Amino acid sequence: GVIVYKATGVGVSANEAIAKIVGTNIDNIKKLDFHELASWKKSGLLNKAEQALATNSVVQCQIHIDPSGLY
Repeated sequence: GVIVYKATGVGVSANEAIAKIVGTNIDNIKKLDFHELASWKKSGLLNKAEQALATNSVVQCQIHIDPSGLY
């Protein structure tokens, strides 16, 4: 599944696959702010996203997130 966020953290777009994985609908997914997601904080993804935004560069990492903790 795919979720697209603005740099501010606001969800812009999501597909049906991510909605199904998380167990909600696209509108609810788009209401999520990645700065507030416990799963992003716990996994280190928030730090990587903030690093990419601060340096305006690609930051690669491998993470595993339990989708049930996303919403």
